[in-house]
Amino acid sequence: MPITRIDAKLGVSNSLFEVLPGLSGEKVGRFMSAYSEPKRTYHNLNHIWGMLESGKDHFKDLCLSDEWRALRIKTLYHDVVNEVGVANKDNERASADWMADDLFELNEPKWLESCAWAGIYATKSHSLEGVPPQHQKTTAMLIDLDLEGLGLSEEGFAVNTEAIWHEYEPIASRQQYDEGRIKWAHSFLARPYIFQTELFRDKYETQARRNLAKLQG
Repeated sequence: MPITRIDAKLGVSNSLFEVLPGLSGEKVGRFMSAYSEPKRTYHNLNHIWGMLESGKDHFKDLCLSDEWRALRIKTLYHDVVNEVGVANKDNERASADWMADDLFELNEPKWLESCAWAGIYATKSHSLEGVPPQHQKTTAMLIDLDLEGLGLSEEGFAVNTEAIWHEYEPIASRQQYDEGRIKWAHSFLARPYIFQTELFRDKYETQARRNLAKLQG
């Protein structure tokens, strides 16, 4: 059954309160407003809720309790800043900093902030390069959850491609977008593996490569 906007809104807000129960209503409202911007046709609450649910299905049993909390925090915040076409805007760094500010005010452990920051920033390259070894386990899971859409059916992948196009539509022509997607697809196909965990490689690698290859024509 497709995720509804109401399901996603309730699911994400409840998850945020669960992992950061001391977060003020003002900060929760700011967080939810960021993901609810009309211009977000893909990187929105549905995307975050889908990742949270998939994480529960695939990775929760593989995590210690602290790791599971860290993974959920990374998932919740990783796209909280998403400015398309803004010069010199580092969305991943800005998202990680937003998360760090919220955790700092709650006096959360420094390791948790460092773990979550490293994971969120790793979604810039979708690789573990530069991620400290102690944070790589949950970062690998976050990256794979973020890329899970690459391994959907051909139809599902096409729907996501169009949704992302609408985010770029105000600042790029369709030709520019398609050319950019081809380069992006090539960069993933050139990797030995798209996914970081063995679980997702077994489940999605073949279909993801098929979908990306089709983008290239």
